[in-house]
Amino acid sequence: MSLRFWPMALGCALLLLESASAEALRFGTLLTDEAHAQVEFAAGIRIVHLELGWSAYEPRDGEFDAHYAEKMRAKLAAFRKAGLHVVLGTGLQYPPKWLFDLPDSRYVNQDGVAAGRVANLTFNPVLRARAERFLQRVAQDLGTDFCAVRVGSGGSIECFYPEWDAAHTRNSYWAFDANAQQTCPFPGWKPGARDYRRQPFTPQQVERWYDWYLGALVDGINWQLALYRRLGYRGELQVLLPGQGTRPQDFSRCLARYLAGEADRSHTMSRGAVWHKVIERLGDRRNVSIYISSVADGSGGNDLTQPGDRTVPLDDPAINKWSATRWLVYLADRYRMAKSGENPGRGDAPGYGLPMLQAAVAQAQAGHFTSFLWAHDHNLFDATGPTLADYSEIIRQQPTTAR
Repeated sequence: MSLRFWPMALGCALLLLESASAEALRFGTLLTDEAHAQVEFAAGIRIVHLELGWSAYEPRDGEFDAHYAEKMRAKLAAFRKAGLHVVLGTGLQYPPKWLFDLPDSRYVNQDGVAAGRVANLTFNPVLRARAERFLQRVAQDLGTDFCAVRVGSGGSIECFYPEWDAAHTRNSYWAFDANAQQTCPFPGWKPGARDYRRQPFTPQQVERWYDWYLGALVDGINWQLALYRRLGYRGELQVLLPGQGTRPQDFSRCLARYLAGEADRSHTMSRGAVWHKVIERLGDRRNVSIYISSVADGSGGNDLTQPGDRTVPLDDPAINKWSATRWLVYLADRYRMAKSGENPGRGDAPGYGLPMLQAAVAQAQAGHFTSFLWAHDHNLFDATGPTLADYSEIIRQQPTTAR
C-alpha cells in the first residue's frame, strides 16, 4: 500500500475498532448513489457501498475500460469528500460474457444441467487466474483504502453454490463439471445413490463426499481472503452469509439420507449453506467479519440475540427456531468474530419498509454489530421504503452511536 493511503486506512481501522469497543453501531446504505453523499452524511450515515461490475470493467479479455475506472474513481472521491467511509464490492458476481467462452466456465449439477451466468471460480483455476488479474487492476486503479471489502465465493456475491431455477431441482449439487470431477473423492457418485460402482455406498463415504464439496466452497472464500490481503487491503473482510442455512440437526439428517433432499427443509444443503461448518473452516480469520445479508428477513419472528445464547450447545433443538440473524451472531461469537449486515431487498422478504428497518436495527443492536447497511440506497428516496428522514431519526435515537 502506498504511504499516501495510510491515513485513511488508519481512520477506517479506528472507526471499526471504536465501533467494536464502544458497541457503537455505524449506519450505511447499500448500492449508494454518490449524488446522495452529502445529504446522507448530514442524516447520520457514515458508511456507503461502492459496487463494481467485472463485465463493465473488463468488457474484453485483458482489455480494461479506462472510462469506467475513471467513473468509479469519481464516485469514490465524492463519497470521501462528504466524509463517508466506503465498503467495496468488487463485482465478481457480474462476469463478462467472454469468460463463458473458456472451457468448463459454468457449474454443472448431477443431472448435467449447467448453471446460469455464475462463473465457476470454485473448480476452474483458469477462471481464478482471470479473476485475480481483474482484482489486481481494481487495486491499481482505485487503491486499497477501503473500510471493508465484501467477500463471496465461487463467482457468487454471497458464500454459496448457485441457486436453482426452473430448469434445476432444489437439490442441485454443483460438482459435476470436468474440473470438479477430477478432484472428487468418488467421481460419478450422485447424491441420493446408495451404491457406487456396484458396491454399497456407506454413510461415511457420503460424509466424505460432502466434506469435499463444502471444502471446495470454503476454499473459494479463503482464496479471496488471501488475495485481498496480498493486494494490500487493510479494512474488514466481510464474509457474506445469507439466510437461515442448514442447521446442525438437519445437516446430520441430510447426510444420513444420502443427500437425497427430503431432509433438507431449508433447501440449502446443496448450496453449501451449512454456516457452522463454513465458519469453522475459514483458514485465517484476522480482520474477517461475518456479514449477515438477511437481517430482519422474517425468520424466527425476527427474534433477538439473547445474553445466554453463547452457552447453548450447538446441537440444541432450540437453535432450529432462531432467526437467521440470531443463528449467525451465535456462530460469529463462537469464533470471536465481528458482525455486520444488511436487510433483504424490497420483494425478497416480508415487511419491507419501516417495520423491517426497525426490526433490523433491533437485531443489529442485540447482536453487537459494528455496522448495518440499508438495502437499498435508492429506496430511501423513491417512496418504496422508509425515507431518509425515517432512517435519520432511527440513527439519532441510538444512544451509543458516535456521530
